[in-house]
Amino acid sequence: MNKVPGDADIVAEGYIQNSGWTPDGRAAFASAIAISRGAMPDGRALQTHMVAENNRLASRSVWDGTINASGRPADFTTLDFFRIEDGLIAEQLGVSRLDPRLSVLRIAPR
Repeated sequence: MNKVPGDADIVAEGYIQNSGWTPDGRAAFASAIAISRGAMPDGRALQTHMVAENNRLASRSVWDGTINASGRPADFTTLDFFRIEDGLIAEQLGVSRLDPRLSVLRIAPR
């Protein structure tokens, strides 16, 4: 079965989230994905850079889509650093350069 980003089963049950956006754990990851998809249902990410070594992966993604609440376009970049264990994401640290409108709409931290 192919996994796609966003599927909660790509992360370990004891997933550690270091960005401060969501609590640790697979259930919190699934909730965050559902909230994100609701806020920007047409959101798309283009991975522009990926580097992997041993059990680490770094990825730069450029996102775009429409903010559901306002109908306005969103455009932002994320940098994500992952630690992989047994084929699952065990830990993530993410850094975002978010469109300022997202924090105004309270779908992103200030």
